[in-house]
Amino acid sequence: MVDDITWLKEGVLKGKPSTAAGCETVCGTKQIWMVGVTPQVETEGKTNRQIISQIRPNHHQLVIKHIAKDSSGGTCTSSYHSDEESTHKFEATVKHTYKGQRVIKDSEIIVVGGGAAFIPITSAGNYNFKFKTLEWGENCNKPTNTGNYSVYVLETPESNGDDDDLNDCASQNRELTLSGNCGDCLSGFTYDSSTGLCVADDDNGSEFNPMAIAVIMLGGVGVFLLTNTIFSTNS
Repeated sequence: MVDDITWLKEGVLKGKPSTAAGCETVCGTKQIWMVGVTPQVETEGKTNRQIISQIRPNHHQLVIKHIAKDSSGGTCTSSYHSDEESTHKFEATVKHTYKGQRVIKDSEIIVVGGGAAFIPITSAGNYNFKFKTLEWGENCNKPTNTGNYSVYVLETPESNGDDDDLNDCASQNRELTLSGNCGDCLSGFTYDSSTGLCVADDDNGSEFNPMAIAVIMLGGVGVFLLTNTIFSTNS
């Protein structure tokens, strides 16, 4: 099964080495995360969005792989190697939502350096992955960044080009509107005005927003009053 994987995305959790007088005093860390799909899908002549649109529920699985490297062992400077992969671990939190609603409880998967994990695709929707470091080698510097990637799985094949639009929005962590444009941030993401991106929320409680309900109620009252005024004028 290892050879029957199409890799979709990779990123790096990186801890830079500490140096003094041109020599490393603390080794650096690179934890490479990869997300793929098995069985393989067609890639030749296709964009990443078109590749993802071939993924089907109950047929494909998503794959997480961890390649760990660090620069330990050098007397002054050292190149990155994978000799100590077993001393590295990262956690991948998998969130599955459909039309803004959470499908199942989030899964927290721990992957050791050199290892892989397989996630069944049980139904359509957005599969979001968040990566963070748990263990980072023998006395090396801890990676300070995190990783984030989303894959939107369609219910049935599409032939009218909507696949591209849908997965383009999913890659931005946004919903696809009826007009074909990317709309609000997906559930679990919040708009960051400083970057213009939808960034992942911390899982720190309920997503209930009473202000949103208040706005909807006020909007409904406004429509009623406007309609009532028009009918009164016409009569």
